[in-house]
Amino acid sequence: PARDAGADVAAVHAEQARIQGVIRAGGLDGWIAEALQVMGLPQRLAPGVKKIILAESGGNPHAINLTDSNARRGTPSQGLMQTIPSTFRHYVAPEVAGWPITDPVANITAGINYMVDNYGINTVAAGGRSNSLGNYIGY
Repeated sequence: PARDAGADVAAVHAEQARIQGVIRAGGLDGWIAEALQVMGLPQRLAPGVKKIILAESGGNPHAINLTDSNARRGTPSQGLMQTIPSTFRHYVAPEVAGWPITDPVANITAGINYMVDNYGINTVAAGGRSNSLGNYIGY
């Protein structure tokens, strides 16, 4: 029925407007929304992505880990998702490939692509990997 189709179209437009509002507002939620949009992934992944980011970098797009095994090898993890430069270059979304590793949107796309490739999209939706006690263990 035409009425149902019209309601569906209206709902899609309302959701797109909501997402654009989140992106315009900026900050962590805006960066996540924009990265998911760039990647063509559903916004329902946003809570899981945010959980990963908070565990990895505390939400600081300029975070650099100078103490982990990557840093000891001379390639410290950087940005919101704490990717190393080679991982970032390999997994960053093509639309933002020219952006720096500490750019929030570009870093999120690289981290998500890496996680999907290595652990599956359900791990992203779940907010990352965890041990038997339910504690976050990184990726």
